[in-house]
Amino acid sequence: MEPRALVHRLVGSTETSTESETIRLTRALRKDGSKPGELAQHCSVSRSTVYRQLDPLVDCGLLYRDEGKYSVTGGGELLLRDYDWAMETIGRDGLAYLAGSTHRAGLLKALNAEPLRSRELVGDSVSKSTVRRALRGFEERDWVVRTTSGAYTTTSNGDEAIMTFLQLLETAEQTQAKAPFLRRFGQRSLDIPRGILSESDLVVSTGQEPHAALNAVIDLTKLREAHQGTRKLRDVRTVVPIFSAVMYDVFGSLVDSGTQMQIIFDQESYREMRTPGNAHYLAGAFLAPNLDVRIHPESLTFGFGYYDGAVMVAAYSEREDHDAGIVSEDEQFAEWVVETIDDLWEEADSPTRYAVDGIRSALEDSELRSKLTELQDVVKR
Repeated sequence: MEPRALVHRLVGSTETSTESETIRLTRALRKDGSKPGELAQHCSVSRSTVYRQLDPLVDCGLLYRDEGKYSVTGGGELLLRDYDWAMETIGRDGLAYLAGSTHRAGLLKALNAEPLRSRELVGDSVSKSTVRRALRGFEERDWVVRTTSGAYTTTSNGDEAIMTFLQLLETAEQTQAKAPFLRRFGQRSLDIPRGILSESDLVVSTGQEPHAALNAVIDLTKLREAHQGTRKLRDVRTVVPIFSAVMYDVFGSLVDSGTQMQIIFDQESYREMRTPGNAHYLAGAFLAPNLDVRIHPESLTFGFGYYDGAVMVAAYSEREDHDAGIVSEDEQFAEWVVETIDDLWEEADSPTRYAVDGIRSALEDSELRSKLTELQDVVKR
């Protein structure tokens, strides 16, 4: 859906003082999800209204409709977060006024860039009467003033209004463009700083390309050049939520090259690596002098990777058959990824603790304890 049209659907018209049915219904199901009949009763609307208002948001990837029950996706949560921020910043009337026209935001943006006379705002798609009505609306909201030269320019309120609205439009666009990733990323989508999604590219794995996310990392980090010895990565930090022999084999060359790496395994990947057929991966990770390893106490549904400034965020969901991710080389995006990895690192434990727990569990085994006692007796003799 076109971003302005989506915002308009959420905020409603300036002619009413209440929120739109779309936003009321979305807020009602935000906590636990609801069936159409429950929503209709809670919001005093018909079931057909529920379908008419919410199904377009399902098509945009902002809502799920699963087994007849609606729920908000990660992208929907992110859009609602920025929608609430815009409402608080410029008010419902201002938001509805800008969203209610295809021209008003463009005109206010032009005046924000430089002072212009009304005739300079007229164009092929914007008539004189449209310009006059818009300027009158801007003046009523204290968004523009007319200078002594006859030109119009934005006030501080106008600057704030247009910048806030443009940011909300960007969020409306990006939550749809990155919907496959945000659906899988879930509530953690709310941790993504405002304005950085546009600096990333979407990657979605498929049955035909199950390693699309891994290939994207290889391309982004120029890992093939590292394999050939023409490039060396200096700083690699990863959060690994799944076991993938393919991934471990690909990145094994980084270990061999001496690249300093920080790795966080979640509980699921750690358990998988402890199996007899995979134990050599775990041993290699623990014993390599250039690897710093920790084990996170939870099973995670997301992964992070930082590779000399290039970053990847991947997410997994039981509702989806394949993973999806976003990759970026944006500095602000990379800062967020590093901060998130640092937070997860603080939550994780050293491998030593798990080794001690393993020995303790073994010693609690009565049969093993008996054998150890017998061995001690033999040694004493």
